[in-house]
Amino acid sequence: MDGSWKIKQVGAPINSFYGYQTAGLFQSTEDIQNWAQYKMASNKVLPGDLRYVDRNGDKNITADDRTILGSTDPKYTFGLNLSAAYHGFDIQAFFQGASGVYGYVESSGIGEFSGDTGSPLRFWLDRWTPDNPTSTIPRIQNNNGISSPNRIVSDYWVQNARYVRLKNLQVGYTFPDTWANRIGASKVKLFYSGQNLLTITKFLKGYDPEMPAGSGSYYPQVKVNTVGMNITF
Repeated sequence: MDGSWKIKQVGAPINSFYGYQTAGLFQSTEDIQNWAQYKMASNKVLPGDLRYVDRNGDKNITADDRTILGSTDPKYTFGLNLSAAYHGFDIQAFFQGASGVYGYVESSGIGEFSGDTGSPLRFWLDRWTPDNPTSTIPRIQNNNGISSPNRIVSDYWVQNARYVRLKNLQVGYTFPDTWANRIGASKVKLFYSGQNLLTITKFLKGYDPEMPAGSGSYYPQVKVNTVGMNITF
């Protein structure tokens, strides 16, 4: 094992994520009583907590129920350059992406509740409550000095991080020479440039699929928009 959430195992990618599979959230006390659950957490399991899968069928969730959940090393990475020009207009677009890759968001990454030192994020506004039972986000719990059943490494936090990103887009228009000559220039070009404009992913909403695994302080990719003009005399 590498720490508490990665494993080195023959036949699997090095430092693969290692944890539990989930099956939604508990909705009632009866639901909990009819389900094998993680018994090692010091905090009582309640409605709104994650349900873990009893993989070995022994009616008890233990470390033996953990499995490989994926790797931060993508199976495939790719890039695509596109360009075109027509009647003075030109466009260039660069796409990049990866597939067969997983990311892990730990508790600090979503803003855990831990007394006065916590920094909860907007992520929790749609959390599970008795009045919001269809939510897929676990209930709120103060994690100050306790072991929460929702903080265990699982496929809820280890998510598919495949993505396609429009990394760079440039659009320009070169004015006719007759227009440029009016101001004593040989070439005048108006352009727009954008970076990180669009990301298509199924990773946890609002989080960058390229963020380092387990990071809670990663600054996301910056979206940049630039407009300018090039004048050649």
